[in-house]
Amino acid sequence: MNLLKLFLVLVFGWVLAVQVSAGGIGTYVFVPHNSNLMIASGSAGSVALTHNSQTYDRIQTHIRRLSSAQRITRAADDPAGLAVAEKMNASLRQLKREVMNAHDYRNFLNYKEAVIAENIGHIQRLRELAMRAAGGIFSTSDRQLLQAEVEQLLRQIDMNAKSSSFNKKTVVPGLTVEALGLNGFTVVVAPASKIGRLDEVHRRLIDLRTRSGLQSSTLQLEIDGKQHYMLNLQDSESKIRDLDMAEALLDFSKDMVLYQTQTGLILHSR
Repeated sequence: MNLLKLFLVLVFGWVLAVQVSAGGIGTYVFVPHNSNLMIASGSAGSVALTHNSQTYDRIQTHIRRLSSAQRITRAADDPAGLAVAEKMNASLRQLKREVMNAHDYRNFLNYKEAVIAENIGHIQRLRELAMRAAGGIFSTSDRQLLQAEVEQLLRQIDMNAKSSSFNKKTVVPGLTVEALGLNGFTVVVAPASKIGRLDEVHRRLIDLRTRSGLQSSTLQLEIDGKQHYMLNLQDSESKIRDLDMAEALLDFSKDMVLYQTQTGLILHSR
C-alpha cells in the first residue's frame, strides 16, 4: 500500500484520502495534481463520485459566472440568449457612436453661433458709428477718426471668416466683408445712406444665427432621444447577459455544501 501511495504521489500528485482494510487498500480517493479528475474505489464510491463530479462542474460554472458577474460567459451557457445579447450590444455601440458624433457637431454649431454673434456685435457697432457720423455736428476730419474704428471692425470681420475654425474646419468662410456687401464701407461720405445697408447685413446675420441655433436644438432633442433608447436597450441586454448575484451566490453555497457532503460519502464508502 505504501508503495502504491508513493507511486500515486510521485506520478500524479495529491492523494486526498486512503483507507486501509485488513486485506490491503480498501476505499480510496485520488485527485491528480491541478486536475478536475478524481479516482475512487468501490461501486458505491464510483456512484458517489459521479454525482460529486457533476456538482464540481456546477461549482466551476458558478465561479466563472461570479467572477465575471455575467450569466452568459460562453456560447454554451445560453446560445439563443447570447445571440440576442450580441445584437443588442452591436446596436448599443452604434448608438453611442451616433450620440458622440451628434455632440461633436453640436459643439461645432455652438462655436459657429458664437462667431456669428461676434460679427453681429461688429455690425451693430458700425451702425452706431454711421449714425454718429450722420449727426450733423462732425466735420470731415472728425468722421475720418470714426472711419479708423470702422476699418478696424471690418478687418475683424474678415479675420473671423478666415481664422475661426473648429478642428481645422473654417466655421464661417462666407462671412467676409466682400460677401456681406461692405467692401469699401465708409462713414466719411454720406454716412446716413449707409445705415440701410447695415440693417440688411444685420438681418442676414441674425437669420444665420437663428438657423444655427435651431440646428443645435434639433440635435439636442435627437441626442436626448437616443440616450433614452440606449438606457432601455442597455437594461434589456443586461437582463439577458448579467448575473443575478443573490441567486448565484445561493446556488454556489448549496452546491459547495453538496460537494463537501458527497466527498465525505466517497471517503467513507467501502
